[in-house]
Amino acid sequence: PATILLGTATGVAAKVATNRLTALATHALERKLNDDDAQSLMRVEATRANPLLIEYLEYQLAVSPLRILGKELSLMTRTLDSGDLTIPVCEVSFGDNIELSKIESLVVNRLPNWEESKFVQLRNRLSSRSIDDKTLFGLKSIVDNGNGIRITGSLTTYGSALATQDAIEWELLTAFADQIMTNGMDAPFADIRHSLDKRETIEERCSGNMFDGSLEHMGLAISTTVVFSRDNGRHGVMFGRRSADTAAHPSLFHVIPAGMFQPELGEPRNEWNVLHNVLKEYGEELYNNAIDRSASDWKYFYRDWHGVAWLLEGLELGHCEFQITGLVLNMLNLRPEICSLLLVRNEDWWNRKPTIKTNWEYANKQDIVDEIGMARSELSLDNAEVEFEKMFGCASGEWVASGLAALWLGIDAARTALEIERPTSGN
Repeated sequence: PATILLGTATGVAAKVATNRLTALATHALERKLNDDDAQSLMRVEATRANPLLIEYLEYQLAVSPLRILGKELSLMTRTLDSGDLTIPVCEVSFGDNIELSKIESLVVNRLPNWEESKFVQLRNRLSSRSIDDKTLFGLKSIVDNGNGIRITGSLTTYGSALATQDAIEWELLTAFADQIMTNGMDAPFADIRHSLDKRETIEERCSGNMFDGSLEHMGLAISTTVVFSRDNGRHGVMFGRRSADTAAHPSLFHVIPAGMFQPELGEPRNEWNVLHNVLKEYGEELYNNAIDRSASDWKYFYRDWHGVAWLLEGLELGHCEFQITGLVLNMLNLRPEICSLLLVRNEDWWNRKPTIKTNWEYANKQDIVDEIGMARSELSLDNAEVEFEKMFGCASGEWVASGLAALWLGIDAARTALEIERPTSGN
């Protein structure tokens, strides 16, 4: 069934999808999943590579438009060397004109009985790691501040976000897979749409404005593109393959670091800061540090984690710089995501940094099938479009959608900062 669901994906994209499914099949055997769970996992993950999924999302937006601040949303596209790459996210705001309002309430909106969600129960069977229902920041509402947007935050939990947002994504991919398996490439989109109960409930509540404050469990995430100095004045763009053990988006490619926006050290109002969260994820995912939630100082890791301390010094001295590049809405799970850029300007500083060692969330070399799946891989900043197409074709299905959006927003911002012109198509 997974092979059938690859649909018309061909060339490099089909090869990468097949490799990812092989890794997931190995994971299913190692986890001793029952046949139903293994089939569910493989069917859903194969569906991501089917080009009809993008066509369905465009249909969904046409018949049931989503609006933010009065503007109808549309899918993000990127022109590559030989064609357009459509990404299943919608851009909400561009650039760094994004402000965070103060957290107005410290009440945590936890979804009652979230652990009874069928998706959460399946997720527990798929992963060797139990769910930590820790507190997350949520996006309550946004307003136009005249020069960008201002985000009002709220508090929810990881389990609540899984049982709503991630369950929406699973519902969509499952319904899509069922229709493709039954009707082939002529699957009726209307039948898929009418089977999405969870998504329909949310869209009915906020059709006038997606971020109107009516959604209590809308977890907010952050993805950061790291662009670093290499030899001869060139720059690399970091990304990696997530490990098969991550039940959310297993074995998909993503920028590093990336994760949920969350307060973990008991100071939500102080931790409601994008750079603070990026520093934490940077230390966790690139240096394999573990947060100590019992720490009395909510900034303790600024000095105790060597990679983070080195980065903060680099930011202070101007060896690198940080900026927000935009806000996007992932159309698969309806999760808003702040995108950002960490730009390294000083090659000597980067070469002297502490040794990077990714954590369990990113694949180790023994987990992969080909060279693309290294825990840390890269694109060339000046030739990213051509190199991306050679690796993945004009297809988005092997990436976490919001991570792919963050990748291109970060590339554009880095080129602007470094005064590098985007290469013309065909070069």
